[in-house]
Amino acid sequence: MSLSIFNGSFSQFNGTFQIGGFTAPAVATTQTFTTTGLTLFTVPAGVTSIFGLAVGGGGGGAGSEGDRDEGNGGGAGGGLSLGTMTVTPGEVLNIFVGTGGTAGGTGGNGGLGGTSYISGSGGIYIQGGGGAGGQNRSTAASTGGTSTGTFRTSGGSGGNGGASGNNNGSGGGGAGGYSGNGGNGGGTGAGLDGTGGGGGGAGATDSGLGYGGGGVGISTEGTSGTGGALNNVGIGGSGGADGTRGAGGLYGGGGGARDDDSAGGGAAGAQGVIFIQYTI
Repeated sequence: MSLSIFNGSFSQFNGTFQIGGFTAPAVATTQTFTTTGLTLFTVPAGVTSIFGLAVGGGGGGAGSEGDRDEGNGGGAGGGLSLGTMTVTPGEVLNIFVGTGGTAGGTGGNGGLGGTSYISGSGGIYIQGGGGAGGQNRSTAASTGGTSTGTFRTSGGSGGNGGASGNNNGSGGGGAGGYSGNGGNGGGTGAGLDGTGGGGGGAGATDSGLGYGGGGVGISTEGTSGTGGALNNVGIGGSGGADGTRGAGGLYGGGGGARDDDSAGGGAAGAQGVIFIQYTI
């Protein structure tokens, strides 16, 4: 038995390749960007649409001077944005991965989480905002990162850092979900559950270093993370990492604040991430 090829050439037809009368399946390519900062990506030949997902970095938790009857705020979770972008072959996309917010030093505020985005010739296509940093000697909640972009079709905001009481360090907020928001960090007790696959908010601490909010995974929407009880971390959503006592969970979890009774720093927020998928 012999195999003959109709014309010996390849032709693209409706997203698939043909060799004579045989149609080969299209090949899906995925890429995950975890290095913080800017990467340039050139759209391959024949590609006119790319699915993109962006998670912003979580905010850092505030530190404490110690022996003060004043609360300290936890960092908020990063937002998640996703959608299918219309692109042009040869177009250069800016892929920017946001950093996690720095932990507040002794008596200091937590740092803002970095925004993660994909932009091109048409502007900002997909963008997950960074979570706000927690404030020292403050009972106000820090605001979760947003979910925006021209081609955004779904996503959620990060959970707020907890609004602390006068004798606590509040928990970090959970990262935003695929169709809902991350859970808020606890101010004097438990954090809230995430929704739509988002991370759970961490509980407040009444002694020492704070607890981080849950991160979010980048495969598909999964089970939402649960909020942590007092002195417990937030659980990651959609396969994301749980928070720790010292940092928010990957990706996008907010860092917890230090309790008011002990001098020292807060917890850092987790970095963001970018994921893309396209068919050649």
